[in-house]
Amino acid sequence: MQETSRRGLVSLAVLILAGACVGPSRSDGDYRQKVANAAEATRSAVETARLVTRAAAEGKAPGRYSSLVLSEAEVDASSIAESFKRVQPPSRRIQHLREELSSVLDSSTSSLAALRIAAYQGDGERLSELAADLPRLSSKLARFEHLAAG
Repeated sequence: MQETSRRGLVSLAVLILAGACVGPSRSDGDYRQKVANAAEATRSAVETARLVTRAAAEGKAPGRYSSLVLSEAEVDASSIAESFKRVQPPSRRIQHLREELSSVLDSSTSSLAALRIAAYQGDGERLSELAADLPRLSSKLARFEHLAAG
């Protein structure tokens, strides 16, 4: 029961953060904030995947559990990406942020999907190979989190 409650709280937090990046964006500063929020929420899903894949590699997380957690991370990341892509940048000066972050969000979602499939199939070797890309994705997302200030 405790694990279910924790997952529910994590999902609620992701929805709140994702909600912050939906809606019209009237200024470049507001759009930067939406970029930062989407990146932060997606990075949370990526970091969750890092934790569960590390636990799986150490034999501390069974395949079904890993698959479930990775599935939830993938759903969260997909929802965030879809919400973010609905927001149009208010000016041409900031259009590049939409394109750059959209690419990283797509890569994150694809990686999470591949991890989920590997976990479901019980392919620990493939899971470890795929997880090696997560720190790079997390780092890319972290760069976008700091845009709200600038």
